[in-house]
Amino acid sequence: MSVSLQPRGTVYTRAVIATALARGNPETAAAIAESTWGPVGAAPILKAEVSGGATVDGAWGSVLGNSTAADEFFSLVRQQSIVGRMAGLRRTPLRVRAINVEGGAVAHFVGEGKAAPLAHMSFAARTLEPRKIAALIVISDELLESSDPAAESLIRQDLIRATIEAYDTAFIDPANAGVAGEMPASVTNGAVEVASTVDPVTDLAALIGAFDGDLQNAYLIMHPQTATEVALWRDTDSSFAFPDLGPRGGSVLGIPVLCSRSVPRDSSGSTISLIDASGIALGEGSSQLKTSHAAAIEMTDTPAGDSVTPTGSQYVSLFQANALALLQLTEVNWQAVRAGSVASLTGVDYGVNG
Repeated sequence: MSVSLQPRGTVYTRAVIATALARGNPETAAAIAESTWGPVGAAPILKAEVSGGATVDGAWGSVLGNSTAADEFFSLVRQQSIVGRMAGLRRTPLRVRAINVEGGAVAHFVGEGKAAPLAHMSFAARTLEPRKIAALIVISDELLESSDPAAESLIRQDLIRATIEAYDTAFIDPANAGVAGEMPASVTNGAVEVASTVDPVTDLAALIGAFDGDLQNAYLIMHPQTATEVALWRDTDSSFAFPDLGPRGGSVLGIPVLCSRSVPRDSSGSTISLIDASGIALGEGSSQLKTSHAAAIEMTDTPAGDSVTPTGSQYVSLFQANALALLQLTEVNWQAVRAGSVASLTGVDYGVNG
């Protein structure tokens, strides 16, 4: 039995680097991996010749598809995302028609000789169609070819960060109303909203009062800075009002708090959302990563390029810029399946009163 001391996702990242440097050729990639990291580094790429996987510059390599290395990497991404840290979500297969109970049966006490009241249940059929989250990053060939271990770590962390940010922002941002056939609306879009005051104790009480979900399965989601402001709030006797809370999360009244930088925060404040995990259906499909040295990239986070209705845009040649594009694609969809499962505080900005 061997135990690896490498950070999770290292094998996958090294396979991405070697395959990219080899322009998709698995034999060359294996040679690069072995010369850089030894025989162990070449193993996952050599195995890639057995079965197909994600496209890499026109070639195939399962290490970037459904291999153990890829599963480990994407498992790490999920664990760090908001939904990955929420227990109790309704896991639903994509493209599968599912029946959800919208109104449950109610039991009654019945006296001797009395008729038992009828327990009425209501159902709804739902299907979660796959939607793709795309995280696109561009790195220089100099970074890709660097022998500095810090460069490898940087690439791994950037791959993880880009995917998590795309995932979390779409899930939690109230401004995300969704796009038909393209992106699901956030679970907070259209949810009950409570305007924040200057007192988090009053505000959290109002949020809980407006919430119609199951508090036993609920989570509070907030920005780390907001969590810090709430944690620093003091009672009239100067003791901390929320001693179990901090920028890495914690709890408020026993309700778990999840912190994410993807929660919107600007000059108008931020949000604190209360979400009943059991009222959210989540479907996750396949993930893949594509790389290219030959693509032309629109270097903006608001691209105008569209193959359906083409728009003139300015592009950068990766070949000419000596750079590599990494495109992470993940199939996912979600939906609030029970009314009242989400409520949000808006305009949250407490500063520090300590």
